[in-house]
Amino acid sequence: MTDGDVDMQANSGSLPTSTSDSSTLGLRDDELEPLTQQMQRYSERKDWLRKIKDDTDVSWCELLEIVLLTLTAKLASSTLKSKVIGPLTYQEAEDIVSGFSGEQLNKWKEATRKGVEKDDWTDLINLSTCLSDCPHYSVCVKEM
Repeated sequence: MTDGDVDMQANSGSLPTSTSDSSTLGLRDDELEPLTQQMQRYSERKDWLRKIKDDTDVSWCELLEIVLLTLTAKLASSTLKSKVIGPLTYQEAEDIVSGFSGEQLNKWKEATRKGVEKDDWTDLINLSTCLSDCPHYSVCVKEM
């Protein structure tokens, strides 16, 4: 898969058919498992499941901001580092999440729930949302 294929896949909103196949994400085989383990540990320590169960606008915004900060920081040290916006500041993450459309917000909620509940973060890696002030960048994977 070429960089262009990864960008097209991310920008189209399509997700890999096998969520355990790191090559569909643009990650090396030895990167997905440690990333998954790190995200799950952080999820457990910070009780992300409680925020999901709270199911309030405030709890979701707080959770999505932290997930965005954590995921982009982890991806910034992976083979996707040239395509990742990050590390983000808390304000940048807050601005991104507050700028989500209803559809984008629902996709991020669904993917975050899948990560927290099923220990599968691949949908979040693939999600791409243009920043409102800069159409050339995406959350997680930026266009090249």
